[in-house]
Amino acid sequence: MAIEAVIAGVYGVIFDHVSTGRAAELPERLPELTYVVLAPFIGPEAAAVTAGLPVVD
Repeated sequence: MAIEAVIAGVYGVIFDHVSTGRAAELPERLPELTYVVLAPFIGPEAAAVTAGLPVVD
Protein backbone atom coordinates (compact mmCIF):
# COMPACT_ATOMS: atom_id res chain seq x y z
CA MET A 1 0.00 0.00 0.00
CA ALA A 2 2.82 2.44 0.82
CA ILE A 3 4.38 2.00 -2.59
CA GLU A 4 1.10 2.76 -4.34
CA ALA A 5 0.55 5.86 -2.20
CA VAL A 6 4.05 7.16 -2.92
CA ILE A 7 3.66 6.58 -6.65
CA ALA A 8 0.24 8.26 -6.70
CA GLY A 9 1.57 11.29 -4.83
CA VAL A 10 4.59 11.77 -7.05
CA TYR A 11 2.51 11.19 -10.18
CA GLY A 12 0.03 13.80 -8.96
CA VAL A 13 2.72 16.43 -8.51
CA ILE A 14 4.26 15.71 -11.90
CA PHE A 15 0.87 15.64 -13.64
CA ASP A 16 -0.17 18.93 -12.04
CA HIS A 17 3.02 20.67 -13.11
CA VAL A 18 2.91 19.36 -16.66
CA SER A 19 -0.80 19.95 -17.18
CA THR A 20 -0.57 23.55 -15.94
CA GLY A 21 2.48 24.41 -18.05
CA ARG A 22 4.91 24.42 -15.13
CA ALA A 23 7.07 21.45 -16.13
CA ALA A 24 10.17 23.64 -16.01
CA GLU A 25 9.68 23.91 -12.23
CA LEU A 26 9.95 20.15 -11.69
CA PRO A 27 13.74 20.07 -11.19
CA GLU A 28 13.26 22.45 -8.25
CA ARG A 29 10.87 19.92 -6.68
CA LEU A 30 13.30 17.01 -6.97
CA PRO A 31 14.60 17.18 -3.37
CA GLU A 32 11.06 17.17 -1.98
CA LEU A 33 9.94 14.37 -4.26
CA THR A 34 13.03 12.34 -3.39
CA TYR A 35 12.20 12.76 0.29
CA VAL A 36 8.58 11.67 -0.22
CA VAL A 37 9.69 8.56 -2.11
CA LEU A 38 12.34 7.51 0.40
CA ALA A 39 10.95 8.48 3.82
CA PRO A 40 8.48 5.61 4.22
CA PHE A 41 11.20 3.08 3.51
CA ILE A 42 14.44 4.43 5.03
CA GLY A 43 13.07 6.86 7.59
CA PRO A 44 12.73 10.62 7.61
CA GLU A 45 16.27 11.48 8.68
CA ALA A 46 18.01 9.29 6.11
CA ALA A 47 15.58 10.47 3.43
CA ALA A 48 16.30 14.13 4.24
CA VAL A 49 20.05 13.56 4.12
CA THR A 50 19.79 11.66 0.82
CA ALA A 51 17.54 14.33 -0.70
CA GLY A 52 19.83 17.13 0.43
CA LEU A 53 17.22 18.63 2.73
CA PRO A 54 17.78 19.85 6.28
CA VAL A 55 17.24 17.25 8.99
CA VAL A 56 14.56 18.37 11.44
CA ASP A 57 14.67 16.95 14.95
